[in-house]
Amino acid sequence: MFLIQRHVSLLSFLVIGATIFSLVHGFSAPSSPADLKKSIVVYGPQSKELLLLVSKLAAQQGYTASCICAPGTEEGCRRLMYGPEYAEAAQDVEGNAKPISEPTDMGAALEQANALVLINYDEAVEGPSLETFLKYTTKEQLQKVVLLSKMGVTKAKKGFFGGGMDTRLGQAEQDIAKILQNYNPNVPLSIIRAGIVKGGGPGLDDEGNPLQADSSLHKCYYTTYLDVVEYKVTLAHDKFSLGAHVTSIVAGDPHLLPNMVTQIGTKSSFDPSATDTNRIVAASAAVAALQYDDPIEISIGTAAGRELPSPSAWMDLFAQFKAAAVP
Repeated sequence: MFLIQRHVSLLSFLVIGATIFSLVHGFSAPSSPADLKKSIVVYGPQSKELLLLVSKLAAQQGYTASCICAPGTEEGCRRLMYGPEYAEAAQDVEGNAKPISEPTDMGAALEQANALVLINYDEAVEGPSLETFLKYTTKEQLQKVVLLSKMGVTKAKKGFFGGGMDTRLGQAEQDIAKILQNYNPNVPLSIIRAGIVKGGGPGLDDEGNPLQADSSLHKCYYTTYLDVVEYKVTLAHDKFSLGAHVTSIVAGDPHLLPNMVTQIGTKSSFDPSATDTNRIVAASAAVAALQYDDPIEISIGTAAGRELPSPSAWMDLFAQFKAAAVP
């Protein structure tokens, strides 16, 4: 299993390389509206499964999707998204998500991006990271930003020994909103919050064949689990917990995640829960938010279901939340 390096070193790499990109290529004039294509860049320090799921689902829905990864981890990204044979070919196929780490590739992808998806879950997306990205985007082209974050971080408080990760995640949400407001107040920010994440693979039938191969990580993802209980729960979550409806989604950030003792007790559960979230469902919601006209801020729990909500089903759900928010 590959590891995504800490975002500080990756950011430094981007700053140096993007400077080279701008010197070599210059800042090109914005494309005309007729030339615009749906293009996104996905970034998420340490959140590899969510990073790759968002990228793969976006590519499946017609986006030119690039996911920023650490140098040397491209093969591992391709393996988890599309399988060992695809990874061994070491060549990105048109229509599939593309892992990128070279500065020139990152600069080119950001320059063409219509949207950014930032994954603020396992580690905070720091303000300087976003500010660097925005330097290389084209203001006339960037239309949406979606933040895939974590439940409860808006309520996190500093403890006796200072702020924990949840505190930093909450602060990152505030910083990102301010930076975007200064960059362009017309670019909407949507926030999708996930609880304790589970699942991510395609689910398997009785013969071991994948059930949701196109909308999940490759089935080789399951080989990364060494704990038998976690392996079985992951399989069950990916088979039975792909639903989303108004009973499993709430507006804003009302939930605090259970403490560690409670989490140990629910580790083996795939029952519907307000504070557990299937990774595929969270990623699907983030991609759907790219296509929704208005900004939306929701928290997604677990709902029973054997099929992932379609893009149109997400639009209906989002519309229900928007209607409910109107006095």
